[in-house]
Amino acid sequence: MLARKEELGMDDGIARLESRVARIESDVNHIQKSLANVETDLRDLRKSMDQKFESMERKFEGLARKFDEKLEAQDRKFERKLETLETRLDAKLSKPERDPLQAAGALT
Repeated sequence: MLARKEELGMDDGIARLESRVARIESDVNHIQKSLANVETDLRDLRKSMDQKFESMERKFEGLARKFDEKLEAQDRKFERKLETLETRLDAKLSKPERDPLQAAGALT
């Protein structure tokens, strides 16, 4: 059996089409409003993230500064120790060496 195609009058078809178009227009309007809200939220998120990154950057700069200060203090401490060792070594090396034979003769 063949399906019977229902013939619609021109006015009836247009009325159904208009209701469909009205619904699509309503849906599009709703989507546009939702998209505008998403855009606003994204702008706010970007500002918030920028502020947080700036805050983190300041914290890291502070930590780097403290690290540099401590490293410089350790470097000065190391230099002082090295100078002390150099002075002691120079003192030992600058003493006249005693002749081992003289030292043996002094014992007898």
